[in-house]
Amino acid sequence: MKTVTIAGAGPAGLAAAIHLRRSGVPVAVFERRDAVGARFIGEWQVLESYSRREDALEELRSMGVEPTFEHIPATWAHLVDDRGKKLEVRSKAPYGYFLRRGVEPGTLDRALEA
Repeated sequence: MKTVTIAGAGPAGLAAAIHLRRSGVPVAVFERRDAVGARFIGEWQVLESYSRREDALEELRSMGVEPTFEHIPATWAHLVDDRGKKLEVRSKAPYGYFLRRGVEPGTLDRALEA
């Protein structure tokens, strides 16, 4: 079986590598930076859950990726429309999760690399 080459060790590249490897396919991941997550410096991003039926963390678990990275459920937000009108939005279930990115322990990048 030929080795599948993946360009980029971001979340999409690493998720593809994880899926392929668990399916028995040899994988080689190439990243242009010195380390996985080096593009980031510990900042927070949102992994959204509102566009799917399954919670984003449950979807990761179903792929065999445990959410060992730092994450904070997002259940409310203050929005401002084009006229400057403010609106507070709340939900019972998280519409997404704030998670850290970067080379440090506790980031999404480190969890996927592991």
